[in-house]
Amino acid sequence: MSEIKKAIAGLNQINLRPVKLHKPSSTEPWLTPREIGLARLLFRLRNVPDEEAFEVRELLNEHNISFYETTAGNWGISMPAIWLNDEADYEQARGLLDIYQQERAQRMRADYESARARGEAETQLQVFLREPGKTISLLVAIVVFLYLNITAFF
Repeated sequence: MSEIKKAIAGLNQINLRPVKLHKPSSTEPWLTPREIGLARLLFRLRNVPDEEAFEVRELLNEHNISFYETTAGNWGISMPAIWLNDEADYEQARGLLDIYQQERAQRMRADYESARARGEAETQLQVFLREPGKTISLLVAIVVFLYLNITAFF
């Protein structure tokens, strides 16, 4: 028997519960994604710094919470996120993540304040001098948007 036939035979032995995708009658309850056994979204990774994503992964690993990660895909249109494999871990993971995010916010705020006190925090003038083309094009886009919206009433 080939390897493929063995694998298919093994899959046929798995006892899968049938999933109802629609509600056939008013007496049968709807199945929620949790009842079907789907993963639970914990943390979206879009626009999250790599350092923060790494720290979240480390936090989950330290507490032996099983998770997997999805990427934005080749075109960047999918949702990059961290998903929990087990619904039972959600409350613990959410609590840990909330505490971590509060601590991170305090740490980032303190870092910014200390950089500002030393004069190292970036100002709007420094951003303009570093990227004048981007800044000017954004200002032009804002003016055009306002012009188009205001002239529509006259």
